[in-house]
Amino acid sequence: MFDKFWQNALFTIICGAFGGLIVLGGNVLLSGVHMELGSWASWFSGILTSLGLIATWISSYLKSRVQLNIKLRTDNFYVGGKKEPIHINYFIEIFNSGHVPVRVSEVGLYIKKINNKRIKDKKFIPFYTNYNDFKNGGKTLQPQEELKKRTNNSLLEDSFSDNAEISENSGTLTVVTYIQDKSNNIYYGKEHSEIDMQELSSFGEITAELIRLGKIKYDNIKPK
Repeated sequence: MFDKFWQNALFTIICGAFGGLIVLGGNVLLSGVHMELGSWASWFSGILTSLGLIATWISSYLKSRVQLNIKLRTDNFYVGGKKEPIHINYFIEIFNSGHVPVRVSEVGLYIKKINNKRIKDKKFIPFYTNYNDFKNGGKTLQPQEELKKRTNNSLLEDSFSDNAEISENSGTLTVVTYIQDKSNNIYYGKEHSEIDMQELSSFGEITAELIRLGKIKYDNIKPK
């Protein structure tokens, strides 16, 4: 299945080919040069053949190319009638929309900016939960198959704190989802997400305190 870029490319080629025919025909009529019907048929047949070869090449190229749809989704959790969430689960959802199996070895967030300022060194925050997905070096994601990886606000905050530039006072992080395959190739999601570090920290503190006091358990925390 063609992605938008190649759809547009093929549409442009077809329009250009037919536009060229129209211009050629107009010039022939205006110049008064007589052209046999067989010549027109040959031109038309040649162009269709060329378009067919181009379409076949594009289709073959796409079938040999990794195509992944990588998105970040969050679930807010509430308890005891509270209007503000006390806990957040972060899900990275990966759908293999191409024809090539991908051996996924790591999933997480790539930090692009801190407080809208680009950072020099690339920082990757893996999601360390659900290790069973990645036994023996990774999980093979077959074409048209989906994989989900999850972490929560407390674990994510701990992962962020392992990086010297990031702390509770870092403000807002601009992140992009990523996956890494067994050959260390990295693929990125298209959407940017914002994570407020102070908000993330407060969620972790509230959740930890309520669990410590025995007022809630993880299995009692329900999404709104």
